[in-house]
Amino acid sequence: MRERNDGVLEVTGEFSFVATHHLRSYLGSTESPHEHEFKARVILRVPRLDKDGISIDFAWLSRVLLELKERYNGYDLNALEAFAEINPTAENLAMDIAGAMYERLAPNINATVKYVEVWEMQDMSVRYYPDAKQSEPAS
Repeated sequence: MRERNDGVLEVTGEFSFVATHHLRSYLGSTESPHEHEFKARVILRVPRLDKDGISIDFAWLSRVLLELKERYNGYDLNALEAFAEINPTAENLAMDIAGAMYERLAPNINATVKYVEVWEMQDMSVRYYPDAKQSEPAS
């Protein structure tokens, strides 16, 4: 019989925000500022339950996701410090969100970020796996 705490749990949280951005040096020129309704999904991996049988406190996760929403919602992403020198693409947003999650996880939350998915358009998204090993493309 399998142990009750075998395996890994995944906890999902999402938030949406409206923000403006533009890409610098996009196809040889700078884009005009434009607005998107972004959506972000965070998947956390939790190796075991705590003493109360909880993987992640949903109230804690809700507060963190609200903080992240407030970090971006209503802003021109290009004006934020995180994007002062890089384009605020969906890819870079996913990496920024993953970094912010790790800051809030350590050291008291026993979880890792499996991936962050960001939608810039309703039917297109990017996923960032912060702990995935990079490999060289085949020649």
